[in-house]
Amino acid sequence: MNQTYRIDSGNVNGNNFFCTFGVGFDAFIGHLFAKNKVRGFYTYVRLCLQAFCSYKSQEYTICTQGNRLIYKAFLINIANNKQFGNHAYIAPKADLTDRLFTVTIIKPFKWYHIPYMAYSLFLRKMPTNKFVISFNCGDCELSIPEHSYLHIDGNPININSNRLSIKMQAGSVKTILCV
Repeated sequence: MNQTYRIDSGNVNGNNFFCTFGVGFDAFIGHLFAKNKVRGFYTYVRLCLQAFCSYKSQEYTICTQGNRLIYKAFLINIANNKQFGNHAYIAPKADLTDRLFTVTIIKPFKWYHIPYMAYSLFLRKMPTNKFVISFNCGDCELSIPEHSYLHIDGNPININSNRLSIKMQAGSVKTILCV
């Protein structure tokens, strides 16, 4: 018997997303990955390792729930779902039906912390990682530097604005669970 239920989705400046929206290093890698002829997990890892030393963290401003927060960040991810894919859990406590985003901010870190970051990402430990700030929110606004890299659900996207309005669309997607 099939069951139907509703899941949340997000929208950033008119662009819908279901799992994650991100700015920073993960989006930069998404742009590189999209141009690469060879696909797969190992290509993604290779691109990350090659780009890490040349990537420069940026300053971002997040406005949510009456608070204005300014961070220099390696990346900021707005998650509706737990993982990027390939069992990499950027927001292990995210829930598709809770009407909230999980915001994950990764502060700049040195190359020798890459194993610790990978451990946290693949073993669902990001919320307790010393380089991570994580919180839940509904709608938020994000101010980004010009020419920032962005992704929606891992796919590169261009938005011609440095002010992003991220909206929670609670229960907006009807899904069918086949059992």
